[in-house]
Amino acid sequence: MSADSTASALLFETPSYPPLRRPPQARLDPSLSASPPAIILSAYAPTLCSTSEVKDQFYEELEAKIRQIPTKEQLFLLGDFNTRVGADHDSWPRCIGRFDIGKLNENVQRLLELCSFHDFCLTNTFFPTKPHHRVSLRHPRSHHWHQLDFLITRRSLLNQKPRPRINTARTAKPELRERFARAIDEALENCPAGSASRRWNHIHEAMYQTTLDTFGRRERKTLCAARKDAQRIARCCANDYWLNLCQDIKHAADLGNVRRMYEGIKKASGPSTIKTAPLKSAEALENTPPLPVMDELDVPPTIEELKKANGSLASGKGPGSDTIPPEDVKAAKESSLLGHLHELLLQLQHLADRVYPEAQRAFRAARSTNDMVFSMRQLQKCREQRQPLYLAFIDLTKAFDFDMCGTVQFDRSCSEPFQIRNVVKQGCVLAPTLFGIFFSLLLSYAFRKSDDGIFIHTRSDGGLFNLARLRAKTKVKRVLIRELLLADDVGVAALRQHCSDSLAVFQLLAQSLASPLV
Repeated sequence: MSADSTASALLFETPSYPPLRRPPQARLDPSLSASPPAIILSAYAPTLCSTSEVKDQFYEELEAKIRQIPTKEQLFLLGDFNTRVGADHDSWPRCIGRFDIGKLNENVQRLLELCSFHDFCLTNTFFPTKPHHRVSLRHPRSHHWHQLDFLITRRSLLNQKPRPRINTARTAKPELRERFARAIDEALENCPAGSASRRWNHIHEAMYQTTLDTFGRRERKTLCAARKDAQRIARCCANDYWLNLCQDIKHAADLGNVRRMYEGIKKASGPSTIKTAPLKSAEALENTPPLPVMDELDVPPTIEELKKANGSLASGKGPGSDTIPPEDVKAAKESSLLGHLHELLLQLQHLADRVYPEAQRAFRAARSTNDMVFSMRQLQKCREQRQPLYLAFIDLTKAFDFDMCGTVQFDRSCSEPFQIRNVVKQGCVLAPTLFGIFFSLLLSYAFRKSDDGIFIHTRSDGGLFNLARLRAKTKVKRVLIRELLLADDVGVAALRQHCSDSLAVFQLLAQSLASPLV
């Protein structure tokens, strides 16, 4: 989504109430989908202490703002309306749901009339939640909790059906898998060969529709009921087991049967594990034969390797934002889908080779950490030539391997982002590749106007130790060495101390992307 926000403010000035500032209006334009744009309005209504003129002026200007928005666009009205709507669902069935709390106050009439005229609804009251999640303010004198903050939207949006989920249990049937392989081949015959985004959108829509037509939709109610029953039975069995075990231990202790008592305690605590760590001598390490270099790891992945990785996908995992479960991808292993995915993966690696600078030594073929160590030792020779050497080491504390954020998707909505404590799994190449592309572009933009660094004179002909040939005016190349990259770690080298302009630009870019520097 690309957001195009235009600021608008509603001001109220009265002698008895301070001016009320209106937050901006935001318009979300989903350019990659067929959904209409979404308008978000944030408001703060006058309190009960305000006069009727102030309240009428607020709702008149809010009414004028709502009339400017087309009815085909999605509208979300957020804020503190200083109104308690109560639980009068029978009088306002289109506006108020059955799950509100408290009693109404004097400000409710204006808000409900506005919602009834435009067919709006207070979505907070339409969904069953816990009682402490329905309130937002505690009165300072009565200590009663009230709901004053509402999310108001069009009533028609509540009737939209979410995208159906696919019945992954039917992917185990061989006849349906063969039918799905033939259908996906036919759907991908006219796959566009343009940009990667257009190609992926075509593959995603074709795969989802084909899997839905082949395997059908999943029955949520049946699965939810069965899962709840299984969890309830498991909890009851576990509770009965521990109660019986505790009663046996107590009964043995009362009778003085020490042996049976300790047997019950041992059963409750579980078997004890004996951990041993064998010692390795220096002689054994010296006699260990060295392993050969695995050059095949530098070769681009083949279609056979992609099929093998596809077959090892874990089943039963929730789908991502593309709503395609892993069982459907595994069911298409005999179709042309893996060929399209293999081409997209090769395009990504080709893009990384074009964007990566020469100094990037991590997750690249024919490069290793030894190259960076050698380069650093060569730069230290500046001290032998009595020239200053300044090194700035930068480490992103929130890169691809630390403090990631994730969301939980349910139907067509996503939860608030939350932190993921565990890092990227070993062997994951996609996340470092995507981050390396982003990090390389970030560095190139930050140092695009800077000539700071260390220039080295070099030539590839002649003797290696003939330093006189480096004084020639021709056949000599000047190579700039500035960044020493290894994944998300970078060292910036320079011959002068006052080269902080480019580092300041890089720091501002990193802070704007929520990646503080160390």
